[in-house]
Amino acid sequence: MKHSGEVIQTVYRWKCDDLWTLEQAAKITNMMRSRCSTGPDFSASFIKVLNQEFVKTLDEDGDLGVYTMSLALLAELKRLLQRSCLLKKMPGETKKEFSERRQQAIAEIFSPLKFLYDNSYNLQNFLSLINILDFMERKVSHDH
Repeated sequence: MKHSGEVIQTVYRWKCDDLWTLEQAAKITNMMRSRCSTGPDFSASFIKVLNQEFVKTLDEDGDLGVYTMSLALLAELKRLLQRSCLLKKMPGETKKEFSERRQQAIAEIFSPLKFLYDNSYNLQNFLSLINILDFMERKVSHDH
């Protein structure tokens, strides 16, 4: 429950394809968590924008309905992750090394996001989960 009283719910299996759902969710929040010296790897802006862009396209079952829209969602998710990546070039790091490190970080957060999307009952369920992850991360970060 958010401070505004808004209730967001989501339903997932505990384990899918031999992977624990909560472990995959934790990977996402860890990459959005602020580290002492370097800060977070990603801002949560990709969650807000993904919601804005795709909530309008949901059918009555809370899904996209068309497989090509699913591919569009994953492509847009990758684009948004590129934009929300907060990694900075480290001293002595070449442009190529930085680019590779950045692409690796994007792949590391995309993988659990895709897993959660693929194992979601529908898009609304997935969007609800990432909204919950964002809320929990902000709440935990501000309480400490």
